[in-house]
Amino acid sequence: MRACLLVLFSVICITVTAQPRVAPDPAVLYRQLTDAKGSERAVLLIQLARIEFGREMEKAFAKAQEALAIYRAENNEKGQVDALQLVAAVHRRKGDPGLSEELDSLSYVLARKTNYTEAIPISLQPLIISQVRELNYARAFELANEAISIKTQFPPDRVLAGLYHTRGNICLQLQKPAEAAADYQKAYDIGQSINDRNLMARALNGLATADRAKGDLPNSLDNIINAMKMAEKGNDRSHLASLYLSAGNTYSNLNKWQESLEYYRKAWMLEKYIQTMQVKASVLGNISRIFSRLNEYDSALHYHAIRAEFARKTKDSFVLASIDMDMGNIVSAQGNYRKAISHYEEALDIYQARQHPPELALAYNALASVYLKTKEYDKAESYLLKSYDLKDHVDRGRKKYTDYLLSRVYEETGEMAKAKRYRNEYLSMGDSLITAETELKINRLQSAYEISKREDALTIAAGEKQLKDLELKQTKIQLWGSVIAIVLLAAIAGVVYKGYRDKKRMAAILQQKNDRIETLLKELHHRVKNNLQVIGSMLNLQSAKLPDGQARSAIEEGKARVEAISLLHQLMYFDDKLSGIDMEKYLTALIDMLTNSFGYQGSVVQTNIRMSPHPLDVDIAMPLALILNEIITNAFKHAFLEVEQPSLTIDLVDDPDKKELILK
Repeated sequence: MRACLLVLFSVICITVTAQPRVAPDPAVLYRQLTDAKGSERAVLLIQLARIEFGREMEKAFAKAQEALAIYRAENNEKGQVDALQLVAAVHRRKGDPGLSEELDSLSYVLARKTNYTEAIPISLQPLIISQVRELNYARAFELANEAISIKTQFPPDRVLAGLYHTRGNICLQLQKPAEAAADYQKAYDIGQSINDRNLMARALNGLATADRAKGDLPNSLDNIINAMKMAEKGNDRSHLASLYLSAGNTYSNLNKWQESLEYYRKAWMLEKYIQTMQVKASVLGNISRIFSRLNEYDSALHYHAIRAEFARKTKDSFVLASIDMDMGNIVSAQGNYRKAISHYEEALDIYQARQHPPELALAYNALASVYLKTKEYDKAESYLLKSYDLKDHVDRGRKKYTDYLLSRVYEETGEMAKAKRYRNEYLSMGDSLITAETELKINRLQSAYEISKREDALTIAAGEKQLKDLELKQTKIQLWGSVIAIVLLAAIAGVVYKGYRDKKRMAAILQQKNDRIETLLKELHHRVKNNLQVIGSMLNLQSAKLPDGQARSAIEEGKARVEAISLLHQLMYFDDKLSGIDMEKYLTALIDMLTNSFGYQGSVVQTNIRMSPHPLDVDIAMPLALILNEIITNAFKHAFLEVEQPSLTIDLVDDPDKKELILK
């Protein structure tokens, strides 16, 4: 969560710092710059630097430096504030936080000195981020309050929305989810008032995080889904990755590991759009943890190794500590308790240096859990009491886990009064996660989201059809005009025209009948596909409730077969050719679906498909689809486990002499 908040902090900071005033054409500015001198030249340089910021960084830096020199020579302190903000922003982009912080502090002091109220919030924003990185949330909160109190004197804009969002993130770190939700709502309202869907989507993501912290998981998922719809329509892939990460976190809190893993993988597929190494490391860490939960330790270690490589690049001590914590969890699950303790202690050393309560409690609980397994109850109790002392500074989940472990320690040492006390505290917090009502709400929200995505796709297809119909109508009008012209030129063309008109009328009637038949067939395939998806969802729900691994595996295989048949009907629904099925298109879609399902990236599995060029009747395609699904699934399950470059080769040959299809 810390990494997700940091990327939101940094995005908002850059947005505020680089916020340009409405600038004229750069070509006009450059012409004016030729003869400009003194303050007039400095103003033009600042305007050009703002335009070039992010595109021509060195040019922007040079112009901001020149403007700063002019303002200093003329002792224009307000002008120095504008120039210093730009110079600091460039240094921040170049990865020099120390110098950028000094410049931001200087611009803030000058803005306060000259009562340059419009510039004070912009100078404060990066200082707030700096305090957050140092985990000084109390000071960051004070600065955010100051910035907001000044900014509210002006009309609401993106800067104010960003400040509310930043303060909301700080409130979450201070374990104040209700206050955080209030700030996110204000950011959302501003985005709505200025019709900025990106701001609205980011605010909804913040609201989802606050709801998750309060234990309201259905509402959290509802906000995430609404934010994902906005981000998908706006093609905001950077934010979409953060939303997928947030959705995965919500499902993880519900102990729905497969759904959580699906969203984490979606986030990782957008890795190149994620702006910070910390968030990339967070996504990888979550994928590794889910595989560890599923007892798939080879996969967990694979993603753990990739994450460690990112950590070495970031040199972020918290990321390195988190890697030690995850490695400790993996080896502990494998029964290597001494090695787990070593990893947990290394992480604890880092957390103690920074004195951040949530991470300290996490490390204390992890060590206590291992010592409980090794029956070293004194050590377990010592760490748990330290964790218990932090109860006012940690979230509900960590507090509840501490109470649970303490009750276990005292039960095993025979101190039943203490055991009862902590067990009552543990039970008093209830189980707000997975109830029948919560399960139903979550499933409804997810189903509604999937249906909405399909409806959007159908709406786009309908729009394209309307455009084609309009083009066809225009073509017909032109045709009729040509016919009329011909009729006017020669009387004999009237007879030809009459015959042509009758033919067109019959063709239109036949076309209407054909369209009606095609529509009915498409609707049939659509209904079959929907029914199969309902069956798949029912199997998925049943699978989540089965404790037995073999039974769950059998249902999962049945679900995969249902999805293979559903894919077939989906192709029939979207394909204009209803007489048969293009097996090459179907097989390509099936391989893509199974590749994603088993956690492979599309480019990893090499495919070589040679299919019969003729469409197959659905009665032949249906059993063939099931056969292909079984073959390819078995390849992913068994053949590709130790293969670095997996490859699939499938031939379907049509033998006209024997009237047979040969599958190789």
